[in-house]
Amino acid sequence: MKIIYNNAHMRSNFLELAENISNEESRALMHLDNLDDLKERFYEYSTPDFPIDKIMLIFHRYACIAYLSAEFIVNAKLFLDGQKQDYILLSYIKESEPDAMSIVYSNISGLSQYPTFPITVKDLIAFMESDNVVFDLINYYRENAKK
Repeated sequence: MKIIYNNAHMRSNFLELAENISNEESRALMHLDNLDDLKERFYEYSTPDFPIDKIMLIFHRYACIAYLSAEFIVNAKLFLDGQKQDYILLSYIKESEPDAMSIVYSNISGLSQYPTFPITVKDLIAFMESDNVVFDLINYYRENAKK
């Protein structure tokens, strides 16, 4: 495990977690609930730029994207804030090249206007790591969905 100073460290730690995750921890990440054990486990790797709550929120997003990509689940509710008020409902687009997902619903109006428009997994991960995820996703739609 690495102290988290950037998104590359975040991804590296998540991949290590994914190799040793329990079913209970997996459920906790998927629902962004009951994270006390994971918070304790990763607290020592947090930094002022990557506090533990931000780490857990991004790990939640990674886990949802991973389960969708592996087709273990049909849809995933990704929370965009730690209070679990803003969210998107993602769906994996089968046989897409490159792998892509779409936001089929969101309680943020600017994110639910194009339910079949694909976002590559690579781009989606970059958005999920952003400090301004809602702003960045809305801009992505403005610039790409109407073409």
